[in-house]
Amino acid sequence: MSGGAIYNLGKLDIRESVFSENKAEIGGAISNWRAKVTIADSEFTANRADESGGAIFSRETPTRIESSDFKANTAAKGGAIGGMDTWIAISDSQIAFNSAEEYGGGLSILNGTLRVTSIEIRGNDAADGGGLYSEDATIIFSESHIGKNRADTGGGFHITGGTVTLADNVIQSNCARNHGAAVFHDEAADLNESGTSYEKNRIGECDG
Repeated sequence: MSGGAIYNLGKLDIRESVFSENKAEIGGAISNWRAKVTIADSEFTANRADESGGAIFSRETPTRIESSDFKANTAAKGGAIGGMDTWIAISDSQIAFNSAEEYGGGLSILNGTLRVTSIEIRGNDAADGGGLYSEDATIIFSESHIGKNRADTGGGFHITGGTVTLADNVIQSNCARNHGAAVFHDEAADLNESGTSYEKNRIGECDG
């Protein structure tokens, strides 16, 4: 059911590895539960989860990802990466062309913390939150590029509750069919923004 390639309950250190076309209900390539994970210089391509975390799913697991690429992964929730009640840090990585049927085309996180530095989130697609979907989470995004993501609501980000800090990012050419081409956040969310550039985001048909 969980972890198409690896189901992790302990300490996991992955470097210079490739995960491709793995499949599970949760965590298409890797599923982590109450563990500790470090991933560096690795590739995750075309993995699938029927439920959450097309490439990686972490619950109650500190997860650190560095210099890694996530492409063409799919899930119902969290096309590339899904997290719940957890802490995730991602740096110098690319999350591109992933998709989720429900929410979080690139990433989703519920009730946790996500810290992002110098990454690219590009060309991801979901019903809600093409690039990122967060719910009651603490999100910190800095020095990153969020571009050409698509969704019905929240092309770049869909934020429900929690606190989001955006600092020195470029949010560009994202599309939403209904609301929030760049960012959608509800009345319970606290959004703090500084030094971020918003360019060419649009509402309308998102095909092409």
